[in-house]
Amino acid sequence: MDALKKFLNKKKTDVKFKSAGPGQKLTGEPESSKAKGATPPGHGHRAGGSSQHDQPRKAPSGPSEEKRQAAAAALARLEKQRKPESNEKDMRAARQLAFIKEQARREIEAEMRLKEAGQPSSSSVEQRGSEVDIGSSVSERVVDPALFAVEGVFFTCPLIGPEVASKAEIQEMINQFLRDQPEEELAITSCLMIHSCNKPREKVNTCVDILCKYLDNIINNPDNPKVRKIRFANKAYQERVAVVEGSAEFLRAAGFEKTRVNNDDTGEEEDIWYFGATSENMEAALALLAELRDTLKQTTPIRPEIDRNVQVLMPAEVKNKKELPPDFYQLTAEEIKREQQTKTELLERELTLRTKAQREKDELREQRMYRYCVMRIRFPDGFTLQGTFWAHEKLSDLHDFVQQNLLAEDLKFTLKMPRGEALQPSDATLSENRLPPASILNFHVENPPPGIASGEISYLKPEILALVKSME
Repeated sequence: MDALKKFLNKKKTDVKFKSAGPGQKLTGEPESSKAKGATPPGHGHRAGGSSQHDQPRKAPSGPSEEKRQAAAAALARLEKQRKPESNEKDMRAARQLAFIKEQARREIEAEMRLKEAGQPSSSSVEQRGSEVDIGSSVSERVVDPALFAVEGVFFTCPLIGPEVASKAEIQEMINQFLRDQPEEELAITSCLMIHSCNKPREKVNTCVDILCKYLDNIINNPDNPKVRKIRFANKAYQERVAVVEGSAEFLRAAGFEKTRVNNDDTGEEEDIWYFGATSENMEAALALLAELRDTLKQTTPIRPEIDRNVQVLMPAEVKNKKELPPDFYQLTAEEIKREQQTKTELLERELTLRTKAQREKDELREQRMYRYCVMRIRFPDGFTLQGTFWAHEKLSDLHDFVQQNLLAEDLKFTLKMPRGEALQPSDATLSENRLPPASILNFHVENPPPGIASGEISYLKPEILALVKSME
């Protein structure tokens, strides 16, 4: 498990290092010796200029330790000021591109559904005008995208970089990232591939159990030649292991090799996996099998993380942008199956009397049909902070989200429902508090700092308030 943590930490460090931009040499010429009006470090390349290299200068003597520390601090401040704006701009462009792709995909799927059902396409509907009831042929209500509270639900993954895209696109990036890892890290990446690149979960668990059984058989009976062979034609292997991406890489990492042998029953050649450790290295090979088995059992999948899609809205936008995109209501096949089961149970419950606790439990179950939740936090100065969450996220996650965007990050505050009920940070989920698919809470502070109370400064960070301009 330690090896898995080291692998993930190393990859996250690589991503941060690549996204940090060009390095700065502190032993070079000091900033004060540059020509007046030159751009600060980290900005010159963005404007396309190279004025600091146009004129040759005489290298000064090495700076003192105090100057080096001051230069490092200045660079850190400049980078901190520059980075949020750049990242936010790139991320917003990525979200808009992902929204356009998703909108086009939905339109194509709608056209295909109409053709399969024998209904006229959208183009013919437009031509016939009021003669056709659009609502009767298309189940989705047509809403102006300008009225959406969010353009869609977007995801990211810190392990692969700052990209923001749809869930399917990020998942494919994760899959490709794991496939591209070097051979020497095959033991770790194969475990991650099995858990991250396959669905449903029952299929993965079955494969993990069988692979662990293969390894346990060798660990417990290393001298038995039968347990060293896995036949490709074996039904259990074909239906439960071979169909899982990453299983072949896992067997190779464990020391199995693909080879062809004669089948004693049929006399024909067949493919098998063969564990070929010799008596000289058997002890080390068995130790590797035990470690690999434990790693496979303890590995957790790499999943796309929901992008908060942070926005700051003015009162007029809060009033107008109330609609939610179809992503908030789309159900997977498993969710549709559960919904059908819920309806069956509802019919049965209607025939019996229920207590108040049972009715509340039923209401919570209905909340589970929502996967996402748009949360809006209304501040006393008129701004509204908005973010996108999983419906199963905790109130403490919502509290942390607000705290991270405050100018004074140590400010004590309370989030209150419109009717005045306070929501304290806890492990209770948004669904359990009946907040999905969208809710608005009021930001309350008992004793605001003088500058905020007088209106001179806002509650939110300047880089967050800058998002208001792009929303107007």
